[in-house]
Amino acid sequence: ALAFLLADRAALTLEMVLIYIAVGAVSVVLHDIAHRIVASRHGEDADTRFWGLGTIIMFITAWLFGNAFGQPYRNLVNRGDDLDLRRAGIEMVAGPAVSIVLTFVFLAMVTLGGTWAVAGGIGFTINLIMAVYSLMPIRTMDGLEIWHWNRGVYLALFIPMLLFYFYTFMVLA
Repeated sequence: ALAFLLADRAALTLEMVLIYIAVGAVSVVLHDIAHRIVASRHGEDADTRFWGLGTIIMFITAWLFGNAFGQPYRNLVNRGDDLDLRRAGIEMVAGPAVSIVLTFVFLAMVTLGGTWAVAGGIGFTINLIMAVYSLMPIRTMDGLEIWHWNRGVYLALFIPMLLFYFYTFMVLA
């Protein structure tokens, strides 16, 4: 929440800090809960760990580029020796799918005006960035396991969200 507050160059009022913390918490927690629910249904142990490097990356990108692109935590799933690509892919697609849905829920909140519009705009930004970032096909993100499981699903999620991200932050901004 604080990295997004820095990225947006928002006013440091109590109301803005509370909105960023509430919206950021909802966004991150729901993304993580989706992973954990699906992993639990597959009978696997899931945990969340603070990731210092991801936090540093978020603050650096927020400060330098005005866009908090990073992740302050990592989901760890204890799969044992059983590497089922389908199961792992489904577990990893759950988080970005929730972030994608929340992106558009928060976008709709913008039409409500007032504090709801402010929270909606903040939630829209946070969830859009989380969706795109978590879909990156690198080892520490969800995207690589989705890519290994099903390239069609990966491309159907990543390409539209990446284009929407570029449109939102480069054309509209």
